[in-house]
Amino acid sequence: MVSSPSKSGSVPAGQSSSMWLLGTLFFVSGVPALLYQIVWQRALFAIYGINIESVTAVVSAFMLGLGLGSLAGGALSKRRGFPLLLAFGVMEACIGLFGFVSLSIFRGIGDATLGASTFQTGALAFAMVVLPTMLMGATLPILTTYLVRGSRNVGSSLGILYFVNTLGAAAACFLAAVIIMRTLGMQGTVNLAAALNVLIGLAGVAAHFSLAPRGTDGVEDGSADAADGSDAMGAPALALPTALVLAACTGFISLSYEILWVRAYAYASKGHATGFPLLLGSYLAGIAFGSLLGKRICSTLDPADRSRTLRTIGVVVLIVNLLAFSLVPAVSMIVQHLKIGIMLPMTVLAATGFGVLFPLIAHASVAADGRVGQRVSYLYVANIVGSTIGSLSTGFILMDALGFAQIATFLAVSGALFGGALLLIANAQGRPLGAAVLAAAVLLVGFGGEAAHGDMFGRLLFREKYPTSPKIVRVVESKSGICTVDESGTLYGGGVYDGKFSVDLVNDRNILIRPAIVSAFHAAPKRMLVIGLGTGSWAQMIAQHPQAERVDIIEINTGQTEIIADMAPVKSLLTNPKVRIILDDGARWLRHHPEAKYDAIVMNTTYSWRAHSTNLLSSEFLELMREHLLPGGIALYNATSSEVVYKTAASVYPHAVRVVNSMLVSDSPLVPDKARWRDILLKFRPDGRPLFDMNDAHHRARLEEILSIVDTLAEPSPGRQRLEPRESLLARLGDKPVITEDNMATEWQRIK
Repeated sequence: MVSSPSKSGSVPAGQSSSMWLLGTLFFVSGVPALLYQIVWQRALFAIYGINIESVTAVVSAFMLGLGLGSLAGGALSKRRGFPLLLAFGVMEACIGLFGFVSLSIFRGIGDATLGASTFQTGALAFAMVVLPTMLMGATLPILTTYLVRGSRNVGSSLGILYFVNTLGAAAACFLAAVIIMRTLGMQGTVNLAAALNVLIGLAGVAAHFSLAPRGTDGVEDGSADAADGSDAMGAPALALPTALVLAACTGFISLSYEILWVRAYAYASKGHATGFPLLLGSYLAGIAFGSLLGKRICSTLDPADRSRTLRTIGVVVLIVNLLAFSLVPAVSMIVQHLKIGIMLPMTVLAATGFGVLFPLIAHASVAADGRVGQRVSYLYVANIVGSTIGSLSTGFILMDALGFAQIATFLAVSGALFGGALLLIANAQGRPLGAAVLAAAVLLVGFGGEAAHGDMFGRLLFREKYPTSPKIVRVVESKSGICTVDESGTLYGGGVYDGKFSVDLVNDRNILIRPAIVSAFHAAPKRMLVIGLGTGSWAQMIAQHPQAERVDIIEINTGQTEIIADMAPVKSLLTNPKVRIILDDGARWLRHHPEAKYDAIVMNTTYSWRAHSTNLLSSEFLELMREHLLPGGIALYNATSSEVVYKTAASVYPHAVRVVNSMLVSDSPLVPDKARWRDILLKFRPDGRPLFDMNDAHHRARLEEILSIVDTLAEPSPGRQRLEPRESLLARLGDKPVITEDNMATEWQRIK
């Protein structure tokens, strides 16, 4: 018979060795789980778009699958004689087998369901990930049951498992950002994850046959001692329904803060592809270390001591709430002197408290009997439900109604109410302290929330240049992103330069010669599509084109139109009868509207190194764009000087020309007509004013300078303000890769 551990949490040698083995396996299993999440989400976003509706549907599908799996795992774990380790091993192996073929399944289903609505997107995403995510969610209650039957301490067992698995997931995030996605691409990353799952599965099966089985009675099978189903450490301090509410509240607040932190870090780091996994990895690392700290606290905490348990949870809630609320304002203050990477270790610290709470709540509410796994699964599901509601309400509703500081203040006040209430009900002696802490926290945060954040976006945007930089005079926040305008009239979308509000070709601050050149290569561009508004300057050039009869404009960020409405050079876009503005993801809209055909497609695409830029720069998207061009149609898009983008365009299309730092492509020969272009430019009347005053010598000279660019096509040069034909591009860029949805060359590999 194996003796029971003491209340200090010490574990006999045999149980300690099995805990180390299972801890190692569960650590490794966290790695493929996060690799799948990163890759599968990208794959589903590529199919259904990265507009907020699709993102929400996909993320919610993942969370729902984990919750259902946890319930199933909890139900299985309570069965007498159920082979826990064998089940764990088989589940991991099945996840791996699915992983090997997952991307092919996603692509097949995606191609067959292109016209899916938002609701259908969520349903389809759930259908595609429900099996593997359910298996992932089932493993925690199953392994918790196995360990608790030996340790007799719910908090300690759950804490160590939560720690190792979450730490493995955090490690996967860092490895994905630094090495894996860059070197293996999407399919290679999934293959690695699947191989790890299969190996873990085999090890789990081996452990089933090598370790002594543990029965449902809390001791080893065959023992003469039978447990009575009660916890050796006393009756739980919290009723399970109360604990479920606490677990849900913890999930709601923690996920809501995570969304705010991801948004702030993405803004400050200019939207690099590695930003999300690095921040997520830091958040998960904090959760992991918090779980380890929670394990230590649980080993000294008697769950029967209701007052002390509630006080402990209440104090932890208040501390973590203060740290979480202070994170972004603190980062915005010190980032003027340090790199933005300082936010990552600070996120680890802020998230640690959230990791403490889950094992604490479980320890206070779950008896170490034969139903431990099932009860833990209930808490896990409650936490997931709260997390999902937090994700949906914050990312989908609050961000459209409130600003960053207001949401942070709302969460901080909610957390203060949560923690203060626990102190108030702990016992009579703690009520004065609880009331004082609660009142102070609500007053401090409620009245100081806006002041604490101050000019946060200006500090995060300009960092070390902030003291002398132009001041931010306009901030528009929505669920689609953050747009800021400084006093010089420069727009920054998501923390990245998006241009000036100008349609002036004489003093061309936006290099508008690029969209203007459409008429040099197309005789009659009557139907045109613009993807990406930016400042609206490119779109205004297209909308005011003398030959344009209909112009569709697709923009994913609703904040852009709000800003454009107040900018004189471009605001007429919103009332132009030829213009139709569509709020959607560009690639998604094209897939859903195969009937839409255009003479010209113009894209003022973002920097090639930003997250999800592959969606508009890959060879797959260029093929999609080809399907929407009328005979003789052309496409022009901003390559942001990326040679890999040049190479991809020249490889997909038989006719291609580099235009300054953009690419012009077509399936028909691209032959410029200088005389026609001159005639069209002179007919331009943006808002009734000509582009060029031919009575002004400077204007006449500028017109000739612009027109002369077509002469450089015969004498190609890679310099700015020149044209370069396809043959020259392919000759000098022969060793550059072609961007695909799999290799994401400009995002993760950062190939220029």
